[in-house]
This record gives sequence, C-alpha cells and structure tokens, in this order.
Amino acid sequence: MAKHSTRLTRLASAGSASAASVGIDIGATTVKLGIVTASGKVIHQKEMETDASSGPAQFMKRLTSAIKELIGESKVNTSYTSYECWKRECWKRKSQFKGIGIGCPSWDGYNEAIGEAHNLPGFKGLAVGKIIEKELGLPTFVDNDANAAADGERIFGGWGDATRNLVIYTLGTGVGGGVIHTNPKTGTSTKITGHKLRGAELGHITIALPPGRRSRRCSCGHPDCLEAHASATAVREIAREKVRKILEERKKTKIIDMVEKELILQDLQIQSKSDACSTRKTCDEKIKYIEARHVAIAANEGDQLALQIEDETAHALAEGIRNAVQAFDPEIVVIAGKMGIRWKRLVEKAIKKYRGMQSVVSSGDVRIEISRLENAGILGAAALAAPGK
Repeated sequence: MAKHSTRLTRLASAGSASAASVGIDIGATTVKLGIVTASGKVIHQKEMETDASSGPAQFMKRLTSAIKELIGESKVNTSYTSYECWKRECWKRKSQFKGIGIGCPSWDGYNEAIGEAHNLPGFKGLAVGKIIEKELGLPTFVDNDANAAADGERIFGGWGDATRNLVIYTLGTGVGGGVIHTNPKTGTSTKITGHKLRGAELGHITIALPPGRRSRRCSCGHPDCLEAHASATAVREIAREKVRKILEERKKTKIIDMVEKELILQDLQIQSKSDACSTRKTCDEKIKYIEARHVAIAANEGDQLALQIEDETAHALAEGIRNAVQAFDPEIVVIAGKMGIRWKRLVEKAIKKYRGMQSVVSSGDVRIEISRLENAGILGAAALAAPGK
C-alpha cells in the first residue's frame, strides 16, 4: 500500500538509471512531474494543470495518464521508445524505477489521504498514493508538499550542515511549511509532522498586523493566517481590490498596464486604453486578470501601488519568519515556491524587516535564504521513494 513517509530520505549514492525515481509535486494550480536520478538530476519533466474544478476522479485519471506519459517520454532506457513498449518489456520487473514519491497539499498522513484542502475543494479523503500504486504497480510514498520540498532543500539545496535544523516556506497559490529538526545530543533528524502527521502548517499560523492594516480571512476560515496575506492568491486579491479603487478615482497604476499588455499579446477581445478605465465593465474585465506576477513586475518598475502591496506582503512574510524562528530555533529558513523564488525583491524586503524585529531568539543567529532549486518539490518527492534514511 502507499505509505506516508516521515523518515528523512536520501537518494542512493549510485548514479545509475536503475536508481531513478518519479517525483510529483501537486500544487493547487499546477502539478509538476519529473524523473530524478540518484544524483538528483531531473532528466525528464512535464507539467499539467491541477484543474481541481474537474473533480477528484478526473484529476486522478489525468494524473495517472501524465505519469505514464512521463515514463514513456523519458530516456531512462533509450531502448524503450514508448510507454506501451516500456510497460510490455519491463513493467513487471519494475527494474527502471525505485518508485514514485508525491508531495501533496493538506496531506493527512494518519489516514493516508488528502485532508481539509481549501485549495482543492472536494478532494478530502482522496487516497492519492494508494490509487497510483494500485494503478501503476510501483511503490508509492506520499507526504505533505512542503515537507517534500524541505527534503529537496536538505538533500540538494547546497546549504551544508545548516539543514540539520531547517524551516522552509513555499510561497505559491497558498503558503506551505516544512520543518526538519536534529537532536543536538543524539544527532537524530526528523521532519516535524505532529500527532496525526498533519503538522508544520506554517501558512496557517496567525500573524500580527501593523496598525491600520485590514484583517483578512484565510481560505481555512481563520482570520489573518500568513497565507491570507503572503500567498500569490492574497497578493492577487489585494491588488484587485486596490486597483479597482484607484481606477474609480481616475488614477493610474502600472499594474493595470501590465495586464493590458498581456491581454494584447494574448489577443483577447477586451478594450485596451492607455488611460484609466472609462466604464465599470471595462475596469472589471481588466481587473479580473490581475495576478501576483503583474504586481511584481509593476513594483520592479517603481509603481507606487505595487510597491505598497509588495511592502505589506513583505511585512507579513517577515512576521511568519519570526513565528517560525521563535517556535523552532532553526539554523536556516529557506523561502521556496514559485513566488518566493521569482519575486526576490519581496523576499529581500521581508528578510530586512525580520532583521529589525524584536524576538527572543536573536534574528542574527539564523540564515534566511531564497531557494536555488526550481524543482525542490519534485526532488524531495522523488527522494521519498528512494532508499535511504
């Protein structure tokens, strides 16, 4: 049966193709799949849209097909040119892969199924690993997606001994968290997952807001979780609210300019003006296309509204970092995820703000770094299925 992996894993030292594993990083927006060698090289990769609105049954059907396509397209053994050929010749021997590892949001390791997944509505109880293992016949291991990313950073991030005590934040559609702790006396390392293997949900810890900042309800229902203020979803919603307000006041912002340029490139049938929107319909049509990336680009070009949103988001992230440092006393905090890696100005602001905060654990005692890995989730997931400890 599919297993929840709480152990710290490492790929075998051998670099042969026979030690390869499949790593899958399930996100609320995108699923990334890759074949990873023992040395940590992603030799083949593909993506698919999560499309949670299609429902869990259709999602699993598409995911299974994507894994088969990934294996068929890969060059693990060039004598097999298609999935059907590979399946016919060596599927029963399973000699090409050690197994499949999956990083999954809101993973309930105790019940080996997806728990309360607010970014994946209707998926509660979906036993992703068991279904994949039954369908494909390969050993399948599942862990929380941020925990898997923590493993990826620990093994392949290049941070040295600092990963003995590591906290990771993954900034994307939501905010994930993972914690690795090493007992200083015994040297034993473990991922902190809690009583029912659902712990380290750092994105759902409440943060302190500065005076005047409006409270925001998180998708989980609780007010002012870090995710409600520092995820790509939060940035998008905040930007849409603020842009609508200033456009109604006949003011300008480069955020909407970025959207207009993108819409023109996509050849969408929406009126584009260099001036502020002239009608509510035109404003609404443009505003609904605003995403976090538009805010990041506009901030880089000095737009005042974008800079304000960037600053507020950085403050929220700094509060999250402070909470994690107080709770776990890590040697290193790694900021990962698509938004964390690509919006470096935001993270650098957050680090600076955190350094200026008062805390019991000295802020100078912890390294805070931006991930160097584009595929930490895939790498960590693949490591779940590889031999090691």
